[in-house]
Amino acid sequence: MALTRENGVIILGHPRSGTTLLRRILNGHENLHCPGETHVLNSCARFIQAEKTANGLDMGVLAGLHFSDIAEEEVINQVRKFGFSLLEQACSKKLGKRWVEKTAVDSNYIDEIDQLFGEHAYFIGIVRHGLDVAISSKDFSDAAGMYLNMFKPYINQYQQPLEALLRSWVDVTTDLLNFSQKHPKNCLLIRYEDLIEEPEEVISHILEFIGEDFSPEIISKGLENTSELGLSDHKCLQQSKITKVNSKRWELLSDFQLNHLSNIANPLLEMLDYDKIETLNSVSKEDALRNYELGLMVNAKKIN
Repeated sequence: MALTRENGVIILGHPRSGTTLLRRILNGHENLHCPGETHVLNSCARFIQAEKTANGLDMGVLAGLHFSDIAEEEVINQVRKFGFSLLEQACSKKLGKRWVEKTAVDSNYIDEIDQLFGEHAYFIGIVRHGLDVAISSKDFSDAAGMYLNMFKPYINQYQQPLEALLRSWVDVTTDLLNFSQKHPKNCLLIRYEDLIEEPEEVISHILEFIGEDFSPEIISKGLENTSELGLSDHKCLQQSKITKVNSKRWELLSDFQLNHLSNIANPLLEMLDYDKIETLNSVSKEDALRNYELGLMVNAKKIN
């Protein structure tokens, strides 16, 4: 299918990677409408998901309907039309606008989204430094009092929450990178850090990619608009300007944590043109105990 400027736009990225910031900015464009999270696409993705038996038998809807002589391609086409029709309906009150869909957990269903929508929309993938994503994901989970379903397998497997969330970032971001390489004509990959450093340059590049014109006021218009309600990151909605306050928080982690987490993050960080996290001096048991005692003393003085 040949894409035109009328096709919709899908934002993909691991939760806490800047997807909401990007959504709000693009929503400031006169031809684009990007509301709060609809969960339409990941719901379509779950519809076609299947578990396999030990013998490899697909136990999902595609296999089930096969026995009713409904071809897989027909099911995929109908689910795609259903999902797109809902997004178009959500955008219908914004006359003359193209829909832009952003729901952060869509990134957990990249294979299914590719199967359903991969050749039928523009995609903007956004990546962020993995340790900052892990820290922000933990903050979000603590504030929400729960872990997103996509995080639970990692939380159940790894004792340290930051490691669990970092491994989620590695898997999802690897899938996103592979997706972007598979779809070079309709998927553009950007970095969050570049967006906050050079917002006009990055947004101009995105709009050119999807066939829309750029003007600098798009950014301020999008960020100043707080009237549109919907499921979203409430913290991001409190910002009317692009800030760098949450960038490089990972540098405050302990040497012990950085040593461990760098081994997990570095290969993918380097692939994404981030600086490699240098391995620091290992922390002995004696030093760890001494640091703990110093912390107790400092807190005791604060109380007194």
